Amino acid sequence: MAEPRFLVLRLGSLGDIVHTFPAVAGLRESFPRAEIAWLTHPRWSFLVESSSLASQVWAVESRSFASVARTIRRLRQAHWDAAIDYQGLWKTATLPFLGGVRRRIGFSSETIREFGVPLLYTDRVRCMTTHIADQNGELSLRAGARRGVADFALRVPAADDSAVAAYLRRAGIDRYIVLSPGGGWRSKCWPAERFGELCRRLRQSVGLRCIVNYGPGEDDLAAAVRTASGDAAPLLYNSELGQLMALLRNALCVVGGDTGPLHLAIALGTPAVALFGPTDPARNGPYHRLARPETTTGETIVLRARDSITRVRLGYPVAVAVLWFARPNPLSILVGVVLGLLGLWLRGYAAGFLHKHEILTATGPYARTRNPLYLGSAILALGTAVATRSWTSAMILCSYFVLFYSIVMRREENELQSRYGAAFGEYARAVPLFLPRVTAAKPSGGGKATFSFEQYKKNREYQAAIGFLLMIGLLLLIWHLRLR
Repeated sequence: MAEPRFLVLRLGSLGDIVHTFPAVAGLRESFPRAEIAWLTHPRWSFLVESSSLASQVWAVESRSFASVARTIRRLRQAHWDAAIDYQGLWKTATLPFLGGVRRRIGFSSETIREFGVPLLYTDRVRCMTTHIADQNGELSLRAGARRGVADFALRVPAADDSAVAAYLRRAGIDRYIVLSPGGGWRSKCWPAERFGELCRRLRQSVGLRCIVNYGPGEDDLAAAVRTASGDAAPLLYNSELGQLMALLRNALCVVGGDTGPLHLAIALGTPAVALFGPTDPARNGPYHRLARPETTTGETIVLRARDSITRVRLGYPVAVAVLWFARPNPLSILVGVVLGLLGLWLRGYAAGFLHKHEILTATGPYARTRNPLYLGSAILALGTAVATRSWTSAMILCSYFVLFYSIVMRREENELQSRYGAAFGEYARAVPLFLPRVTAAKPSGGGKATFSFEQYKKNREYQAAIGFLLMIGLLLLIWHLRLR
């Protein structure tokens, strides 16, 4: 009997790939001689190869038509017993669908993030577990694995180990702790000044120096940590993935939020302190339950902010309450849509200027108000309130906005003050917090950003448009049902 051939898909990112390794290890454990081809982004090919789980690693750039077309042709030239989409996005589900793979396994609509993607699967798995690594394992079980997840080991090249060791010798460092302050979302990041304070206390109490790891676009964040650390003098470190793995593996401990380097360190067996805010550690937290006692060098401590229920999570029950009391009619919906489109335009325009963790944005709408995104949200909320034609719904929306966005704006002000210091102080004196000034200010300390549609996409502002359109669709449905 021929050995099975599996196509697995997980394009990125770092932490998500690490959380996919246990599921692919479960597949490999059950089918040790199977052909497993892993499709990933070129940036992460080395990481996937370091696990030794895949027979082949195919790099595909989803934004390149030529790369996608070449991958589809390659898929069509081979026979596959099943494709397993661990990512669950249109860009991943489309590849095996167009590549002619007959059996395509993915998450059901209850688990998946992008609407409609399960239509491209032949096997839709409704997950019964909580952690994303275990959910990935449920896909492996559907493919025939005896265990959904299994243990794995990452290989660090000797050359990278040597390079990092030489770097540490030159810096006079033997024992160290790695801090990873960055993250994909600003809301997931522990404030830079607190990382700096941690550097000071570790140096004063136990004599350890910290190494601050940072990624692309996080130079200002790393510099803010070093500034806040005073005379603790942490090293700022940015390197290729292989050397990062060597650095993390040999650290005494790694401290970071819900970020790729933290999950990578845990996969390498390094003790860690995980700092969680809006993301749920039960779903996205450290995953090492498979580690054997003899291979585990230390434990992982997970800390979560007490007030980590975010405006997004609370937004769901708020939306339900708003819809429950809504009494829309065509005119209220029309006026609400006009106001909502104005709010979406302002949010989209602001998102095109915003460079999170990179520069202090002080141009475009940010030259008139420090919070154009939230001003746009206020206009969106007003449009939604008008569309509902309900004073009760309007009061719910108003209370939600005032309570939570005031807290969010205050937190972000503190973070910007810590990161940009005097430059932010000058900007704050020239530009009001919320209600815009008539003429554009020209503070000298801010960055000179221009509008970019790439920034709009990077900041995922299209999600606000999707949410508003969904709300309007539900209001139209309520109006239609009330006519009956």
